[in-house]
Amino acid sequence: MESDGAADANEALRIARDLRQVTERMLEAAKSLDSPTLAKLVEMRGDRLFELRIALESTPLDDTTKASISEEFQALRQIEHRLERISSLVLQALSPLFPAQPVATYGRAGRMSSGTNPAPKPKGR
Repeated sequence: MESDGAADANEALRIARDLRQVTERMLEAAKSLDSPTLAKLVEMRGDRLFELRIALESTPLDDTTKASISEEFQALRQIEHRLERISSLVLQALSPLFPAQPVATYGRAGRMSSGTNPAPKPKGR
């Protein structure tokens, strides 16, 4: 029978594995440009990160569990790196379809500018 500490440590490992699996699913959704699924997975990933943080802060881990969680984090880093590369490639591929447009902002004089022309300079200077 497991002690509560061992059960909590196993829970932290389970969450780390689940986090890796969710991130793998994010990678697949990004590859297929499935934005609704990707949005859901991003939310799930945030939840798992929060759960893992709480589990790691509240649970003493033995060396074996630390090593297992470390392996999960290494795999997670590799998946995240691939996800970052795919996201960057998708953005580069789509950028010609959506050219940058100037954004209207408030200028120094407090007037709205179109983003294409600089704000008018105050008179007398």
